[in-house]
Amino acid sequence: MKRLISGIERNIVVSMKTSAEAIELWKAHSKYDAWITYESWHYRLKNVTDLVRFSEDDKLYRGTPISITSTSDNKKESKQFIEYLKTESSHQVFQKWGWK
Repeated sequence: MKRLISGIERNIVVSMKTSAEAIELWKAHSKYDAWITYESWHYRLKNVTDLVRFSEDDKLYRGTPISITSTSDNKKESKQFIEYLKTESSHQVFQKWGWK
């Protein structure tokens, strides 16, 4: 991904702190013709985005950490949810929405 970004960075007009801010900007201003973000957002915005796939060498992945807070009143349920996230069924849900 680094070598792709270096070739287009002169055309990057704005960088947003959050995806929510980027979505609002994307929807509000038709002057932007591309948006660099995670694949998962395309599935929520299919009516206004086209997904451009990169080769495996150029893809960027991010983790999805989870933890139970020390103040949780639902530790048992939280542990069950974390165990669910480790299952193939959960993985299929993530894949459906563009997460790998």
